[in-house]
Amino acid sequence: MLSLDSVLPEEYNGLVVSKYRIDPETGEAIDPRDTKPSHKYSSTQDLHQIGSRLKDTRDLLGESREALKDGLATKKRVKEIDNMIDKTIMPMLEIAASAVHQAANIVSPIGGSVYTHNREESRQKKTMMKTHPKEKVKLMMLDSFVKDHTAKTPVASGASKPTAKKARRSQPKRRKLPMSTPPKPVKDKHGNDCLTYGMGEFLYHLLQRKNGHERGAFITSVNAKEIRPGVQNPHRYVTASRSTVYKIIAEYNNKGTALGFKEVWNNVGRRPLLKDAELEECVAKMNADPTKKIMKDKVNDMIVANLKNRGGVPILNMRLPSSTLSNYVGEFASKQGVSLTDKSVDDTNARHTAERSLICSMALLIVVSMTHFYVTDDDDVAWRGMMKKLSNDERLLCDMISDFHGNRPVRACSPYLIITVDDTQDFATEGTQPARSSEMGLVSKSGLSNSRTLSIKHVDDSSKMDGRRVKRHLMTNSAGYSAPPVYIISGLTEYEMPNDDFLVLDVEGMCVGGYGVGGSTEKGYIILMAAKTGMEKMRFAWVLENIMIPFVKN
Repeated sequence: MLSLDSVLPEEYNGLVVSKYRIDPETGEAIDPRDTKPSHKYSSTQDLHQIGSRLKDTRDLLGESREALKDGLATKKRVKEIDNMIDKTIMPMLEIAASAVHQAANIVSPIGGSVYTHNREESRQKKTMMKTHPKEKVKLMMLDSFVKDHTAKTPVASGASKPTAKKARRSQPKRRKLPMSTPPKPVKDKHGNDCLTYGMGEFLYHLLQRKNGHERGAFITSVNAKEIRPGVQNPHRYVTASRSTVYKIIAEYNNKGTALGFKEVWNNVGRRPLLKDAELEECVAKMNADPTKKIMKDKVNDMIVANLKNRGGVPILNMRLPSSTLSNYVGEFASKQGVSLTDKSVDDTNARHTAERSLICSMALLIVVSMTHFYVTDDDDVAWRGMMKKLSNDERLLCDMISDFHGNRPVRACSPYLIITVDDTQDFATEGTQPARSSEMGLVSKSGLSNSRTLSIKHVDDSSKMDGRRVKRHLMTNSAGYSAPPVYIISGLTEYEMPNDDFLVLDVEGMCVGGYGVGGSTEKGYIILMAAKTGMEKMRFAWVLENIMIPFVKN
């Protein structure tokens, strides 16, 4: 037997980390591994981040070029540019090159993408060296790449320059509106004081004012930073910009946009369907039932429910665009504790009941109580002494059974007498049955152009249709022993069984540890049954006489 002393500490720590996800130094659990779809999606986010940092690098290089080109840069400025290129831009390009290759390997739907890329790079370099032997190959590769992609994605030649703003017409000086004392914000749903208005709350107070002069004064009183120069406004209940305030008013007046009473203001960009706080609430609901897979339909329902909570009443069976749902699926996938997955099973009523029903739990507890304990007439002093050494939780079930039987002595059954019988349906076929429809393959582009009228198909050379349903009967006990397995093939025709209706075949070596003895000479059984009435009763009688009773006696 392999002892722990013969294992190197590095191997042991690696096993603990890879198999059990435990930090060997602290003994604490490491974050669970992600699914493949989440791993791929995270890689795409890395690519987007690299693209953003490369744009920043382009802008910095453009600024540096302009500073050096005018010839007026001081020595200090030149040194700053040199340090920036040496310590920031060059490492950034190295990191981006490595990360892009790594992310491409993860996102690629098939293996061998690096091999294909390297061969194509080699071909291009050889061609350029032959056609332009005196030119730098790397510079030509860059020029070719830029030329090919400029038409697809315009690339700025230097740093982005701010666009000149149009001259605004001079405005006459207006008299400042008087600032009145606005009502205080209403407490939130938890009863906590609020420092700001919600969007719907602001509109509610605004609409109470009848004319434009009163409304302008109200907006100034709740939005102005200062009462007068140097004096802060104590009633600044709306911290959003003035343009955002008027945009919300216009959306309500022109589009009838529904706004929640305590809905948080959106200071930048268009108002999203789910704000950050609302996203976190949805994530919390997901984590409350971690085994449920949330798909696009459910995401649609969550967004519609959120719109209703804001105060809006969406149309019946409101369906958001598929692109919008994909965006929010991506938002949820980027949150902590949420992963993408393509594996799940049907949440049937039977499965839901078995996992959550209190009645099922009670039924299981009663079955365990009836099969794992038995009542005796005489008490055993040694048994009572052993039970007293256990904690209250450990002997709780035994005490409950004793109370149920009028405080009579109760003993635990021997593990040999606790037997489990299971019948499982298997679909037996010849060889493995690959899922050819989801297998990656190659197809002509001309075939894809006709995909609306012609399906992409594969040649099915497997024998998955040449199968038969087989019932596997297995009996085990709590001591770890198993009875010989019995495989039942039923529903056979007269052509398949011309001479017998019920035939038993014993197969040596098909049973491991039969009757608790062990050894490869133990036998398992195959029962062949014709498609006639009464065969199941005959099978039960044979299993009872030849398997169950001998197994229990042994």
